[in-house]
Amino acid sequence: MKQGFCILVLCTMFLCQGAAAGNLFYEGKVVVNAIRADLNVQSTADVNIVYTLINRGQAREQVALQPAAGKGQVQNIAIEPGQKAEVVFRYTADPAGDKVRTLSLDPALLINGKPSAERVSDIAVTLKMPAGIPSLISSNKDFIADKTDAEGRTGYVWIAQDLYPTTITVKWSTLGTNLVVEKAVTPPQITAPDQECTVTLTVANRGNTAVQNVLLRDTFATSDFEGISPKEEFVMKEGNDTQQRLIWEKAIPSLPAGQNTTVQYRVRYTGQTAQVYNFRLQPTEVYAGNSLVASSERVTLHQLTGAVHVPETTKTPAPAIPLGTEVIMASLFLGAWLGRTYQKR
Repeated sequence: MKQGFCILVLCTMFLCQGAAAGNLFYEGKVVVNAIRADLNVQSTADVNIVYTLINRGQAREQVALQPAAGKGQVQNIAIEPGQKAEVVFRYTADPAGDKVRTLSLDPALLINGKPSAERVSDIAVTLKMPAGIPSLISSNKDFIADKTDAEGRTGYVWIAQDLYPTTITVKWSTLGTNLVVEKAVTPPQITAPDQECTVTLTVANRGNTAVQNVLLRDTFATSDFEGISPKEEFVMKEGNDTQQRLIWEKAIPSLPAGQNTTVQYRVRYTGQTAQVYNFRLQPTEVYAGNSLVASSERVTLHQLTGAVHVPETTKTPAPAIPLGTEVIMASLFLGAWLGRTYQKR
C-alpha cells in the first residue's frame, strides 16, 4: 500500500510540475528561429529587432507577439503550417548613469505573453557606440569589436547559436579615455593547499592624451585568497552584501599617451582543495579621477586536486521547460504498471 501511495505522489508531482511550468512558458508550435537586433546608441538607444518565426505545427496558428522588454506595440499575426514569418519591433531604450552608462537588452520574444520553451537557432546583436567612446568597460557577453567608422563610432557584434535568449548588459565611460588592461595569473592551476599565485596586470593608454590619477583595483573573496605582497597594497573592505572582501589597489599617478605599464602582486589560495572545478577571478577595474573607465577580462583558474572534473558546457542553461504531454502520459503509464506489478506480488 505504501509503495502504491508513493507512486501516486510521484505521478502527481509530475503533473503539478507540468501544469506550473505550462503557466510560465509558451509551448505552442510557433518557434523563434532567429533574432537579429541592432542597437544604435547616442544619448538614447534606438533598438531594431527582427524575429524570424516558424510554425512547426499542422494547423494555422494565431499568436500575439511582443519583446520581453515590454517595449513596442503588441503584434497579432497568423502563421500557416510550415510558414516562416518575420516581425519587426522598433523602440527607444534609455541607458542609465552619467559618467558610467549602462544599457541592457532582453532579446527574447513573448508569444501570447510568455517566453518560448524552445531554444533559438541563431542570434546576432550589433551595437554601435556614440562617437568618442573608444571601447566598452564591460559586457556580460563576449562582443567582437568591429571597425570604427568615419564618425569615430565603434561597432560591436555578438553572435550565438542554439540557446535561450538572455539579457545583454554593456557598460561604458563617457570620459573618452582609452585605457586597456590585460590580466594574467601564474600558475594558472591550483594544485596544492596554500598555493601562491602571481597576478600580472598590463595597462595601456591607447588614447592621444595622458591619463592622470589612474587606480587599479582587484577584489577577492576572503574564503578563497589572502594578500601576500606587497602587503601595503591589500586592505579588507565590506562589500555590497556586508561580507568582507580582500581588496588590492595600486595607484599610477600618470600614464602618457601611447605607453603602457606592468604591475604584479601575489596572493595565496586558501579555499577548498578537495575537489576539482574551475572558478573565475573578478575583472580588474581601472579608474581615472575616481570614475570607472575600463576593466579586464575574467581569468579562469583551474583547481586540479582531488576529484573527477565535470566538463563545462558552452550552452546557456535551459529554463525549467514544461513537461510535454508525452512525458506526462508516460509517467502515468509507468505508475499504473508499477502499481499492477506490486499488487501481483
